Amino acid sequence: MAEDTTLLAPDVRTDVLGTLRCYALSVTGPDWHAQAELGMPSPATDAAADDVAAALQRATADPRNSVVMGSILSSNADRIATRIERVAEARPAVPGEVWVLMVVTLAAVVAGLAAYAHPHVRRSTQVAVVAGSAVVFALTLWLLHDLDRPYDGLVRTEPTAMLDVTHRMTTLAGGAPAPCNADGISAR
Repeated sequence: MAEDTTLLAPDVRTDVLGTLRCYALSVTGPDWHAQAELGMPSPATDAAADDVAAALQRATADPRNSVVMGSILSSNADRIATRIERVAEARPAVPGEVWVLMVVTLAAVVAGLAAYAHPHVRRSTQVAVVAGSAVVFALTLWLLHDLDRPYDGLVRTEPTAMLDVTHRMTTLAGGAPAPCNADGISAR
């Protein structure tokens, strides 16, 4: 989408590219953190998305941009769909009831291991088997919990692709500063 903006009329190009850069900054900053911590999108990114829509509307009003606007608007629809998908992915997929069931199962398995321990086996061996099983099950639950939150935790997803896009848009803009702060919040 950013590549196509280079074909817009110069006065509109700066506006559209600037709002796209602010949007990208808001995604990699406040939006990524909000989804990691709260599982919901950031209002700053919602505002940046509104600014992109307004800039595209202004660009569409200029007849000099008619040829390229179809491609840009198609890419914008893809951007919107991708954000909807990203927000949906931030929500935990494992319901709380399933977590409760897994914890109860862990407790039952550990208790069962303790109950079925042979009386002729040394107490230290029994404790080691029960403790080892508890650790394995607890680590499994922790890993499932971590994987269920893709924007936070040890096994998190980073906004690498969006950071690359932001860098490319900075290059396309000739190094001109974006019309927003580092978190993508508009300076207007």
